[in-house]
Amino acid sequence: MKLVLSAVFGGRLRRVMRLEKKPGLSGLLVDPREVKSLTPRGLTGMSAGLAFMMLGIGVAAGKRPISAQFGETVLKTVSVQGEEDAWVTPAAMACFRRRYVTFKSLLIEAKCNQPQLKRMLAAHEIKPAFDPKTPGAILYRRADVPKSLET
Repeated sequence: MKLVLSAVFGGRLRRVMRLEKKPGLSGLLVDPREVKSLTPRGLTGMSAGLAFMMLGIGVAAGKRPISAQFGETVLKTVSVQGEEDAWVTPAAMACFRRRYVTFKSLLIEAKCNQPQLKRMLAAHEIKPAFDPKTPGAILYRRADVPKSLET
């Protein structure tokens, strides 16, 4: 996220737009190819901040999803020399998506609103994988979610 914001405010991205009805940073749109051009050469993937944004994990989560403070690292990262933010490889992102799903992503997959999804999860007795305060987001184990919810 820092990479994108510094590039936007530093004028290094030309294709920047805003969604009219989305306030704040949630309405910011950038060209992923332009952002990729700013990343360390020869390294595929993205910053942890950008990965969090793509996964629906808010910035308030900080570094909790990439730390092992609750028994396991939810999203594995690598350190990149000269980069402040941790780096998420495509393999790590794919691993996360195979193992976990955020509440926000599940809303999209199940094509319903929050109250409906909460009722469906309760009906199937599906609980978050962790205390939401620990990783900073509501995460469910993908294996616990019935295929009928994922449509």
